[in-house]
Amino acid sequence: MNNAQEGLADDIHDRVTELSEQGNDLFDRGDAKAAISVWRWALQLLPEPRCKWEAAVWLHASIGEAQRVILPVNKGLQK
Repeated sequence: MNNAQEGLADDIHDRVTELSEQGNDLFDRGDAKAAISVWRWALQLLPEPRCKWEAAVWLHASIGEAQRVILPVNKGLQK
């Protein structure tokens, strides 16, 4: 059985959702590096091409936000 996300198997969707929530909890507790690791794990579960899945969009957005917290943009631009 598939969920509404155009053919993503329910078990994959459920696991990706679970990992996303775990990442959110880690991020909220201030562990951005661990959150990124969990979100990347979730991304790996998505079938290729990953960019076609809605979950990839919000996982990438979460990773980007966590990376911004780890290395603020203004620090990255300083030489």
